[in-house]
Amino acid sequence: MSITRNEILEIKALRNRKDRETSGLFVVEGVKSVIELWKSAVEIQRLFATAKGIESLPDEMRPMATIVDSNAMSRISVMKTPPGVFAVARTPLLSAENWIAQVSEPPASLVIVADELSDPGNVGALVRIADWFGCQGVALTPGSADPFNAKSVQASMGSVFRVPLLVASAESLVARLPFDWAVLDASGTSLDDYTPPHRLALVVGSESHGPVSDWKEASILGIPGGQSSERPVAAESLNASIAGAIAVAEITRKRRQLGRQQAAH
Repeated sequence: MSITRNEILEIKALRNRKDRETSGLFVVEGVKSVIELWKSAVEIQRLFATAKGIESLPDEMRPMATIVDSNAMSRISVMKTPPGVFAVARTPLLSAENWIAQVSEPPASLVIVADELSDPGNVGALVRIADWFGCQGVALTPGSADPFNAKSVQASMGSVFRVPLLVASAESLVARLPFDWAVLDASGTSLDDYTPPHRLALVVGSESHGPVSDWKEASILGIPGGQSSERPVAAESLNASIAGAIAVAEITRKRRQLGRQQAAH
């Protein structure tokens, strides 16, 4: 089975968020990402590979692939140098009810909320951070980049296939998610002085303007820099995904430390 002109046009349309949302499909490119997709529970609708690209796939995947020439691969690829392996998959976004039930199941939970985070690289990186630290899920407010944008998928390195994702307004999240809330902001209370609760939703906004939604009764947390009298810090802010990584790492560390202390008693 080869790829038709209409299929190429349909796949190229998935570069637009509206078309992805309407069709419920997104694209995944690159050997590592496609293999991670295959290992996950996400449904692969079509798999394409060049004659060279298919050699990079596990034997079990090769019968799924449609062989296309380099010209067709270049037409569907969003990369300057197509890697030769390309998949179309079913978008695994959860309903609000299922997402909330899933992230609320463990007695100790941590979710990341991206608040109007418009950079797809930062969104993908935050999903990857959530995956690495075992967060229960990631929510995104309207105005955030699509986690299934090709750049987001690439930045997540496969984590978008594993981490439960939800798009919802701040008002809906605050009203329906029975967690404590904390917002990262440079002017907030130092993370050094913060004791994380059992269930926490951590809000991360953009580097330029921070969180913009109304997060009622949320704690405001700041990341302490290394400023001293010998070496003043000139940087005004941290990249959003870096700030999220530092905060999640510190919260996770404090939880482990508290768990060891409780076990010792």
